[in-house]
Amino acid sequence: MPRKSLSLIEEVIKQINNLSQKNAASINEQNKASQHANESIQKISQMSVSSSDSMMNNIQVTHELNKLSDELHQLTHRFKI
Repeated sequence: MPRKSLSLIEEVIKQINNLSQKNAASINEQNKASQHANESIQKISQMSVSSSDSMMNNIQVTHELNKLSDELHQLTHRFKI
């Protein structure tokens, strides 16, 4: 009877070790996926900042073009007969 008990305990320990290894592998995969997601989020953030900077530059250029257009309009009115 003690032999059966020891064999049963050994089998349970093997199962626990197997499950622990599977769990560790699963955690490792989840960690890799989390790192990949984090990298993607950082890239998106950088792209967003770049896009925002470009948009602000476009607004500034548009204001400058509007100013030049107004000046040109005023100049053309001076030369009308």
